[in-house]
Amino acid sequence: MEIFKLNVATLLVATFFMIEISCLKMVENKILAKKLEKISFSLLGVYIFIMCLYILGFILASNSVEQLMKYIEYTHKFYEHIYIFFCLLFIELIYFIKYREFEALKALILKFAIYFGIVFIIMKG
Repeated sequence: MEIFKLNVATLLVATFFMIEISCLKMVENKILAKKLEKISFSLLGVYIFIMCLYILGFILASNSVEQLMKYIEYTHKFYEHIYIFFCLLFIELIYFIKYREFEALKALILKFAIYFGIVFIIMKG
């Protein structure tokens, strides 16, 4: 069940990143949009790398049932990778406040609240 929750959270993070990158078009300042796009793609690369390590670890740990059970216990601590992506939100908040992109700021705060709520429900549920 915990692995299922982790996979659902992972799917939500991937979906969030695709939405986040596509929403950069709403920023009128093109220089700012380019910087944010680079940050988004960099963090998306980090995310893909971490997920590849997760899948590789799962494959390697499944050689025996005991190792698989130990790995499943380890995944309880693996939720921290999701918080990497909150860094993107804070960086964008700083840029949006600095450049006074208020419409984009409202949308970003709404997305942050929805995303944080979903991840919190999955982790606690």
